[in-house]
Amino acid sequence: MSENMEDDLLGLLDSKEDAFVKKEEPVVQNTGVSSVGADGKINLWEDTNIPKVPFNTAHLHNVDKSFAIFLHTGEGGLPPEIEEKFIELSKVLLGKGFIYRYGGDSNNDLYGKILNIEGGLIDTYLPWKKFNTTVTAKLSKPTEQAYKHAMHYHLGFAKMKPTVRAMLAKDVHVLVGEDCKRPVRFMICYTPDGCETKEKINYKTTGFASFPITVACAANIPVFNLKNDDAVNRLVEYIKTIN
Repeated sequence: MSENMEDDLLGLLDSKEDAFVKKEEPVVQNTGVSSVGADGKINLWEDTNIPKVPFNTAHLHNVDKSFAIFLHTGEGGLPPEIEEKFIELSKVLLGKGFIYRYGGDSNNDLYGKILNIEGGLIDTYLPWKKFNTTVTAKLSKPTEQAYKHAMHYHLGFAKMKPTVRAMLAKDVHVLVGEDCKRPVRFMICYTPDGCETKEKINYKTTGFASFPITVACAANIPVFNLKNDDAVNRLVEYIKTIN
């Protein structure tokens, strides 16, 4: 992630406590800039007049064993003992046939270490094709449906630069799949504040994980934050319930 992109996100997080939707809202049309090509298709990179669409949870179905990982490490970085937990958990999960849904990020060494786990199944979703040229992507850019959901769950979405909007829409795919109807079984994360629910989001300390936690909660995806001492035990008990 570029420094400018981080500034865009952190600037919004620092100044907008209502940046993430806290309750379901009806579909509404945003009053932004429309950008439609000669073929009649929306230019998602430029268009900010995308409808806000919440999830219809009745249409969300678990069809595979998959999980996602999101981080906000803060100024102190990812503690070594937490990184070790992520790696050990990922080895076990991938060894049991779980699929790791990966957003193409390379801004933390942890992601590379997980990708290098032998035999692991990885589904990669990119914000744009050249974001990471070292991986084979399931989707090389987000769909219109992912943008609609991102517009709903992030109230500052239309004000952001195209790169940041694409990153957020990509996160939607990581959590609810290629067609936005197939959520991961659970999300593992780390934030310095231990946040696991949208009600407990603190935009400065939950940081980059705020949006994924918001989306996960809206899609009824359990969140396990490894900052919390009991997170691993709760995750293990939850996995036992998955067929």
